[in-house]
Amino acid sequence: MKSEPTTFRCFSPLVMAITFAAEMLLMMYVLMKKGVNSIPHRIIVLLLLFLALFQLSEYGVCESLGLDPTIWARVGFVSITMLPPLGIHLVQKVRKDSNLTLAYGSYLLSLVFVVAFVFFDSFQSVGCSGNYAIFQISDGLGGAYFAYYYALLMLAVALAIDGWRKGRDSQNSQTLLYIVAGYASFVAPATFIHFVFDGVSNGLPSIMCGFALIFAVALATVISDRIPTSED
Repeated sequence: MKSEPTTFRCFSPLVMAITFAAEMLLMMYVLMKKGVNSIPHRIIVLLLLFLALFQLSEYGVCESLGLDPTIWARVGFVSITMLPPLGIHLVQKVRKDSNLTLAYGSYLLSLVFVVAFVFFDSFQSVGCSGNYAIFQISDGLGGAYFAYYYALLMLAVALAIDGWRKGRDSQNSQTLLYIVAGYASFVAPATFIHFVFDGVSNGLPSIMCGFALIFAVALATVISDRIPTSED
């Protein structure tokens, strides 16, 4: 109900800690099973690491792990800022694109926000609702950041769908379809909650990364297993 926006308990500090542990275990699983000999597997390891770091930063905001909440917010947002360009890079490597301009350009764009979060006063407030961490980004930066985030996520999805359509019978094209499903598993429900429940806008990063555990499982198992260890 819109009048009770904080009744769900899916993203509490306990869940943050469990999710952090799960994503770290998934990262270790990929490292032990696949190693880092291929670029796609290195990207998957980094995706899992940054997802886990965001969960740790949320837990730090909510449970005061010895650092100011704003410092934890900086760690968290640097971590999730790197996820969209890494996703684009992974899709382009699975597509076997020789021109990686989109991936490299997205990394450069991400650095703008990394610098903003690390060196500037980027947060008006940081807190914990008991359901999820709340990050109120400074005026101007917030709108630009979420435009950056969603635009790059949608670009990765579009590239993956295009790659699947061009080579439906190949193993790589099926891997791209799994990547699309992985993106949908956390973007769709988080966006739905954003529009249905009042007062959750500042908790959207926390909610989205909570659902991203589904994507993390897919990355570490189905997607990782379908990529050859010699892939570069």
